Amino acid sequence: MDSMAWNEVLQRYEEGPAALAAAVEGLDDAQLDWRPRPGKWSIREIVAHLADAELVYTHRMRKVVAEPGGLLTMFDQDRWVDGLFASEMPVQDTIAVVAAIRRFHIHTLRRLSPDALERAGTHEEDGPVTVAALCQKVTDHLYHHLAQIQERRAAVLDSRK
Repeated sequence: MDSMAWNEVLQRYEEGPAALAAAVEGLDDAQLDWRPRPGKWSIREIVAHLADAELVYTHRMRKVVAEPGGLLTMFDQDRWVDGLFASEMPVQDTIAVVAAIRRFHIHTLRRLSPDALERAGTHEEDGPVTVAALCQKVTDHLYHHLAQIQERRAAVLDSRK
């Protein structure tokens, strides 16, 4: 990844938590817990999932930087949401976790050389994956779910009219 593209990824990575906070601003508990249909996550659960993903992806990136070539294990997102009480998590606290992890980890990401960005680990399902690819994936992941949150927000606010 060239330096211009990497800087764009890092900018989006840093801006993600503020975008997430803005997406849930002003929603009450009932709106945060609304589901578009049974079996679909609420906004609260999506935010909790994003915090889980931050933990997992940051671990993966840090592992690959410090210990290239290691195994990167999968996690079952549905079991984490169901088993770790995502439906009860305080949204602002959860967003604060995402923001804190990213503030902490950006210091490492900004200092990596181009060679370090190409260090890879082996994901048990996806195969070899670089630090740069992991960062791009977790950055895109937040924005993917941000779109879901915005759709749910619009639907729940529209249903209250």
